[in-house]
Amino acid sequence: METYVWRLALIIEMMDQASINDFKEELSDSSIFKALRLIEYFRLNALRVFDKISSNNPLEELPTNKIDLFNSLIFIRFNFI
Repeated sequence: METYVWRLALIIEMMDQASINDFKEELSDSSIFKALRLIEYFRLNALRVFDKISSNNPLEELPTNKIDLFNSLIFIRFNFI
């Protein structure tokens, strides 16, 4: 994540400098803070997606007859391969 912070900070700084047409060779604190906020946003969203993927099994909500049908279809499919 650390390398992405610096990359995003550089991109944000370049966009800020290009928008005001004033180019410098240093990063502003504002660009670094914006990059940190953006990385934190992506990190939190990645954790939310991971939680949904790892804890949600679509078969858990099905009735037992449909789970049995699913297992039968899987068994039949792999026996023909």
